[in-house]
Amino acid sequence: MWKVIVVEDEALARKGIIMTLDWKKYDCLVVGDAKNGKLGLELIRKYDPDIIISDIRMPVMTGIEMILQARKEGSEAEAIMISAYSEFEYAQQALRAGAVEYLLKPFQEEELENAVSLAVQRLEKASQKDATEHNLLRNNIAKGGKNKYVEMALEYIDEHYADPNLTISDIAEAVEISDGYLSRTFHKETEYTLIDYLTRYRLQIARTLLQDIRVKVYEVAQQVGYNDTAYFSTLFKKYYGVS
Repeated sequence: MWKVIVVEDEALARKGIIMTLDWKKYDCLVVGDAKNGKLGLELIRKYDPDIIISDIRMPVMTGIEMILQARKEGSEAEAIMISAYSEFEYAQQALRAGAVEYLLKPFQEEELENAVSLAVQRLEKASQKDATEHNLLRNNIAKGGKNKYVEMALEYIDEHYADPNLTISDIAEAVEISDGYLSRTFHKETEYTLIDYLTRYRLQIARTLLQDIRVKVYEVAQQVGYNDTAYFSTLFKKYYGVS
């Protein structure tokens, strides 16, 4: 499910947004709400939401300031910005902050539904792109399967990537050739080292698993072969640029 947070300083308006939509219809779940941008930023750091619905003008920290800071910290959430002011300046600020939609108060339920629907469509498109990249990594890797040892190595990794003790020697032994020959052949055929491919493969699976808000980071790390959660997090940040 897609995680949503709502940030709005007016309590009734905030609850209205949460209660108005049939979130399950969009495969969404509201995981938190806040009354200002500072508290909203804390929620973003805690939940890493997929969709942020936020008012622009709020005390302590505005919605624009919150989104811009979240972007600096790596958030790629789809932002739906709300304002009671019709000045074009606010719309410009929202767009510069990467908002998918800008709603002017008082807005209709249908407008909010359309904005959420658009955000979900963008998320699904990005998710499909991730899946495509994963398939491309696997399908392009052997360049048509020219070398049987490379293909055998790929299949072995498919089946054993979750083993935290998996090594090049294990893979080479499984395909019955030397470590050195396998490493050279694999790099020649795929342009990846074995370790780099294994790391990318694990992390791409982790990206998919992390979309489920019910699983914890350490659980995902273990499922893709990393007992050290801190090391897993460091690798994820290195490859994807976000925590």
